[in-house]
Amino acid sequence: MTPEPLPSLDLPAPYHIGIVVKDIEKTIERYQDVFGIREWRVQERRPGETQPWHWHGEPQPDVGMIFAYSVTDFPLIELVQPTTDAKWSATEHLRTHGEGIYHLGYSVDDMEGIIERASRLGVKTEAYVEGE
Repeated sequence: MTPEPLPSLDLPAPYHIGIVVKDIEKTIERYQDVFGIREWRVQERRPGETQPWHWHGEPQPDVGMIFAYSVTDFPLIELVQPTTDAKWSATEHLRTHGEGIYHLGYSVDDMEGIIERASRLGVKTEAYVEGE
């Protein structure tokens, strides 16, 4: 008997893999040594400088982070170091599981539809919409 296929979110390939870290500088040095990834685009998001982050449908205005994208072929590696204790996926993952992969990043045209399907499938989502 063939099992029923699992429902799918029908997503494209992820464009990045998000890894939460305690110390982004040390991690970049380590990834340079181990994986040979020499170039990184490092940015900082300070609380109050941009639109509030939304987590579980609630705005989180105090989210702060330093993040770095590898300058490599896809998928990119995104390192994220929280700089505040605001509640969102990176701080919660770091607090409960420690450093490691905590999300996959996708570019989609129908974010509301994907979020609705994910909810029906029991998949947690965190959406960041540029320009909002």
